[in-house]
Amino acid sequence: MLRNSKKSYGSVAILFHWLTAFLVISMIFAGFIMHDLKDYELRRTVYMLHKSFGSMILLLALIRLIWRIFNKLPELEEIIPRYQKIIGRTVHRIFYVILFAMPISGLSMTFFAGRPLNLFGIYTIDLKLKRNWSLFKLAHDYHGKIAYILIFLISIHTLAAFWHHTIQKTNVLTRIWPYWPLSKR
Repeated sequence: MLRNSKKSYGSVAILFHWLTAFLVISMIFAGFIMHDLKDYELRRTVYMLHKSFGSMILLLALIRLIWRIFNKLPELEEIIPRYQKIIGRTVHRIFYVILFAMPISGLSMTFFAGRPLNLFGIYTIDLKLKRNWSLFKLAHDYHGKIAYILIFLISIHTLAAFWHHTIQKTNVLTRIWPYWPLSKR
């Protein structure tokens, strides 16, 4: 089933979720290690890939948001308290904001440094902006702060999913897991 049902996410939403999760977590790790790479060519390649995959995340977030607008969410079980439903919806909305803000701040750093964006060594986008170090620094500061907020939210999101699955015995985790053996779908 491609589209969401009342009880479960469809395969498109599941693919978006796990692809986004994999890319974002990979980007966080790369972001923390790439500054310390000693080999210049390796560091340059990792930076280029980081920017390229960040651009992919921005495009994926846009496609995902469009899919989400036209695809109703599965209903949460009655056992889940109202306040938890509100927190869950709020965290998901913040995730969407971050999925746009993080790559935009990263791309801003590139452009405010007066550099072109090299996408996977295949395509270059050059806005031909003059260097603006104050805007670069602002974008850099936001990029770093957003990363820490994202780490916190991913942790809360993951813990909440396992809490719902193991303690509350709901289908919150099984409805987004691609092939959960005990799925209630």
